[in-house]
Amino acid sequence: MTAIETRLIARLKQLPANRVAEVMDFVEFLVAREERAAAAARLAEAMTKLAMH
Repeated sequence: MTAIETRLIARLKQLPANRVAEVMDFVEFLVAREERAAAAARLAEAMTKLAMH
């Protein structure tokens, strides 16, 4: 585990359950945004390949 992960877990343990749930919602939002960006990049790459043929 990295130092930042250790710090993050320690800080999470200081929060009440409702705040931890908010953090989880935000993390899930960030992951979804990254997944959408990766999908968009794959789509753009595929479109470029199709245009070349």
